[in-house]
Amino acid sequence: MKLKNTFLKLVLLGLVSALCSQFASAQKKEIEWPANGSYRVDTVYNKKNPYPLFINFGLQAEGDLFASSPAGIGVYVHGRYTLAKLIQVEGSIITGAPIASMVGGNVAANYDYHIYQARVTIPFKRSMEPVPVSRKLYQYTYSEGGRTYKKTYSANFPVMAASYQGLTASMSQIHRYYGQQKDSGSNSFTINDDVSSKRAYLPALVGYSTVMFSAGFHYSQSLKFKGKVFATIEGSHKRKTVRAKSVIDFAVEVLMGATIVDNNISAVKVSNKWSYEAADVNHYKINTSDTKTKKFGWRFEVNMKKGLWGMRFEMGAKPGISHDYKNNNLKVDKEWLIKGLSNCYMTWGIGFAIGAL
Repeated sequence: MKLKNTFLKLVLLGLVSALCSQFASAQKKEIEWPANGSYRVDTVYNKKNPYPLFINFGLQAEGDLFASSPAGIGVYVHGRYTLAKLIQVEGSIITGAPIASMVGGNVAANYDYHIYQARVTIPFKRSMEPVPVSRKLYQYTYSEGGRTYKKTYSANFPVMAASYQGLTASMSQIHRYYGQQKDSGSNSFTINDDVSSKRAYLPALVGYSTVMFSAGFHYSQSLKFKGKVFATIEGSHKRKTVRAKSVIDFAVEVLMGATIVDNNISAVKVSNKWSYEAADVNHYKINTSDTKTKKFGWRFEVNMKKGLWGMRFEMGAKPGISHDYKNNNLKVDKEWLIKGLSNCYMTWGIGFAIGAL
C-alpha cells in the first residue's frame, strides 16, 4: 500500500512539474522587437467604465476680479458617484474654518467661508473615445562642441476613455466675502460711522449668504489604462510598463440665487491692512437696505484627477453683492464691458484625488 501511494505521489509531482515547465516556456517566448527607431504598445487592460467613484480634496482660494481681498480661502472635498453606470450624483463641501482656526483670534470668530453643493447629472450620451497619451521611454545627455545636450525618446499613442455628456442641475448654499476695492462703495454697499451716524468712505469686508440654483451641460471623462511598450532605440531594446489614470468632470451653467447680507461688518482696512479687531469693526455699521445684489450669473467648473493629484477650477460671475467697479459716478472707459465683468471670480484648488470601484 505504501509503495502504491508513493508511486501516485511521484506521478502527480511529475504532472505538476511538466505543467510548470510548459508555463515557464510560454513565459520565456521570444519577444518580437520592433524595427530600430520605432515602438509597439501592448495593452494589458483598458477599462470601459473606470472610476465610478471619484473623490477630490485639498486647499482652495477664491478671488473676485473687482475686490481688495479674497472671497474665501479654505479646504475642499468633492465627490462624484455614477449610479448604475448612468446617473451621476456629486457633492462638494468647502470651508474656511480650519484656516481661520489656525490664524485664531478675531479672524476665527468673524470668518465663515463655506460652500455646500449637491449636483445631479443625467447623461444623454455615453461613449468611448480615443485620448492621446505620451510617456517618456528613454533619456540621456551627451556633449558636443563643448556643450551638453539632452535627448529624449517618448511613446505617443491613443487610449480609449469613457465619456459622459448630460444635463446637470445643482443647488448650493454659500457664505463668502466681498471686500470693496473702491473708496466710496457707492455701487455695492455703504457703511455708517457708528459714532456720528454719518456715511463712511473706507474699504470694508462684508459677508453674505446666497442660496443658488444652477442648470447647464456636464461632461465627464475617465481613463484607466495599463500597457507594455517595446521599443528599439538606437539599436538597443527598451521595455517599459506604462499607466494612464485620469478623471475630468466639468460643467457649464447658468446661475440664479437669492442673497442675504450679513448685519455686521467682518473687517475694515486700517493703515492699509485688514483689521478684524472689535475696536475697529464695531465702529461701523452696514446699511443692508442700501446693499445692491445680483440675482443671475454663470460659471465654468472643473474637477480633475491625474495620477494621485487632484485639482479644481472655477470661473464665472456669481449671484450676490453687486461688485463696485468705480468711484462715485466717475466715467469708466468701456463701461459696458467692465460692468458685465464686475461680479467675475476665479477659484483654484489643488490637492489629492482618488478613483475607485
